[in-house]
Amino acid sequence: MLVPVSSLVNLKKFPLGRAEFALRQVSARSQERDLPAIAALATRGADQAAHAMGAELLLGAARTSQFPSEAGELDGLVDLGVSGLSGYCEVQMRLYHGQERASAAGRVRNALLPDGIAAVTRLPYAEQHRRVAVMIERAQSPALAADVALLPEMPALIQRLGELNQRYGVSLAHTEDAPSREDLRAERARCQDLLAATVGMILGHFAMLPPERQADRDYLLEPILSQNDAITAARRRNRAPRDVDPGTGIELPETPGGEPARPVPAT
Repeated sequence: MLVPVSSLVNLKKFPLGRAEFALRQVSARSQERDLPAIAALATRGADQAAHAMGAELLLGAARTSQFPSEAGELDGLVDLGVSGLSGYCEVQMRLYHGQERASAAGRVRNALLPDGIAAVTRLPYAEQHRRVAVMIERAQSPALAADVALLPEMPALIQRLGELNQRYGVSLAHTEDAPSREDLRAERARCQDLLAATVGMILGHFAMLPPERQADRDYLLEPILSQNDAITAARRRNRAPRDVDPGTGIELPETPGGEPARPVPAT
């Protein structure tokens, strides 16, 4: 099993701007101390944070308000299709309780909607379209063919949902390349791992050096530890830590809606 480095180093989860700012500082300080390997790893982590911020901005641009009105109408129809498919399975399970038809309906519903209806219908538009496409592919797979054959209306429901989702995808064509929430979570996790790995490399490098060199170690760690302390202080006040401008380290203001402002990746 691959153990994430971030699970081995006791750091808070860094907002992306704080991660990039801290790692750029570590990279610069490592170059001052002629430690190119540490500088290279810190730069890699900072670049990953900037890349993740870019993905976050792309996802933000693909929110509901950015889509044509037709997308909203089709989203509602796809929601109804997903709900209808689940409801049909539930009816079969109740009316044919104890019979193979009910068991087939249960297996189909569990295969297509293992986490329930809301896990699909509450997704952002582009992500929901992708998820429903996977549902349709699964519904038409040989693994479910026998169960679907026991449910008279199911093929028509699947076909109708597929047609609606295809039209839905056409209306979302300009955002199909936007990252999903899962993509963004993975990008953030990679950033946190590189942050932790940088701390580990610094500690490992100075572990065998004499005590008088520990000041250099602390000098390299300070940008990360100071951001970690700021995040800890915010959590103690039961507040989400604000992100910072990755170029200056200055905290970003909250938006009018009360959400922290998003940093803009350095270019």
